[in-house]
Amino acid sequence: MLPPATDWIKASSRPSLLLYAATAILLALLFYTSWSSINHVRRMPPLINPPKMFDLTYSRSKMQSVTGTEDLMSDARKRFGDKPYSIVTLGGPVMVLPAKFAEEIRNDARLSFTKSAEQDFHAHLPAFRPFGGDITDRLAAVAKTHLTKLIAKTTIPLCDEAARTLEMKIGRSPDWQHLGLEELTLEITSRMAARVTSGQDLCRNETWLRNTIQYTIHAPVAANKLRLFPAPLRYLAHLALPECRAMRTELATARALVTAVVDKRRRERLDAASTGRPMPCYEDAIEWGAEQFQDSPGPSVKDYDPAMFQLQTSVVGLHSSTDLLTQTLINILLHPDIVPPLRREMVDAVGPEGWSKPCLHKLQLMDGVMKETQRLKPLEFITMHRVATSDVYLSDGTLIPKHAHTVVANTTRLDPSIYERPGDFDPFRWVRMRASDKQKHQAPMVSAGINSLGFGYGLHVCPGRFFATDLVKMALCHLMLKYDIELDQELNPKPYVPMGFFLGHDREVRIKIRKRAEEISIDV
Repeated sequence: MLPPATDWIKASSRPSLLLYAATAILLALLFYTSWSSINHVRRMPPLINPPKMFDLTYSRSKMQSVTGTEDLMSDARKRFGDKPYSIVTLGGPVMVLPAKFAEEIRNDARLSFTKSAEQDFHAHLPAFRPFGGDITDRLAAVAKTHLTKLIAKTTIPLCDEAARTLEMKIGRSPDWQHLGLEELTLEITSRMAARVTSGQDLCRNETWLRNTIQYTIHAPVAANKLRLFPAPLRYLAHLALPECRAMRTELATARALVTAVVDKRRRERLDAASTGRPMPCYEDAIEWGAEQFQDSPGPSVKDYDPAMFQLQTSVVGLHSSTDLLTQTLINILLHPDIVPPLRREMVDAVGPEGWSKPCLHKLQLMDGVMKETQRLKPLEFITMHRVATSDVYLSDGTLIPKHAHTVVANTTRLDPSIYERPGDFDPFRWVRMRASDKQKHQAPMVSAGINSLGFGYGLHVCPGRFFATDLVKMALCHLMLKYDIELDQELNPKPYVPMGFFLGHDREVRIKIRKRAEEISIDV
């Protein structure tokens, strides 16, 4: 019998050799990753933040992009004008296209939003499973085919949930109460959205609501932290990071809660079939997701994970709706002169016939205040995230290399040739635009175009924007008609809080709120 091939190695030396081997493999992976990144960048437009000599991991450039993206993009406009350029971010090199290219690429199927979302949120890692491409694609289809069509039916449930949340959170005391603004807006939007997307079984389940909010908070923080690690190390880092551990726990909790609902519905259907009663019908994202996996190509319904689908539905809607409601309220509180006309419009719109889809269309000043808010502080400096699935040549000859991550700079929103006094908050800007035959189609909050890129544009424009807009309008009506609200701090809130490409609202804003005598009852 031959001796083992490792007999020549002393037993005491084996742990050290294994460590050396692991280190060598790791260094090789890091070198390959750095080489791939450098080779990829060579095919892209010039970098605005190139690395220093011998900085193979681009670490300085990456950290510069975290706190200095706004300055970098401003410098790039001066240096490159309306030419594309690249920027090294925590996630790697990103190709930035001037806004004029939005029209050209908006419907180009070679530029994939799904792959961009998967990369941005590390969808290959277990804690980020809800961001997988199969879920992202079907969620967009659900928003288009179900959520938008059901908006007329969701008005009353959303209104009811807004009233219930405020009664529970604030009550009817005429005395001032002091709290953080985001604490209030997050509570309202999470409960209102859950009423429609999660159904009656989950929308008032406190464990589900808290779990969803925590996952929504942890996901972007964890995604950013993981970008600090080279790609080969992210799986190991994901096992250790506290936010990722929390997310895995939250996924398990979500799966247990959603599975209980699915099992309950299965029993109810079996019972109806056996007794000859009408089959129960459920209108929420659990059922809509199952239909999409059943009817569309790709993974079949047996691959459908309702818990993961529910979580992504909640995360996507909750993040954008809360930001819009929070920042809109901040702008209203900073401009109290618009409160009386807003309240008059609410009374005129809702008073005659109560809540309906047409009454929401009548809230044109409110719609304009929301759109002006989004113009001045969108979610990001950029929009239209895409990853090229093949080489793409633009009309000016610029190459978008295969696998390149590309975005469009959202600069038209502050262009003085498009908007008069673009740096000012003008709540009546969009109302005036509605009176113009040439511009009235651009005025509604939900309209998207090269001059209104807040919801994206083209093939992957946000399909949930109609639902989010109506939700925020109803929340504002309940807040402003039922309560007096004022800022509860000496300094004005920050206009925005930048972090990389992201434009966050000031999360430290505090308000005081008290019950007022409302002009009409808007409860259902």
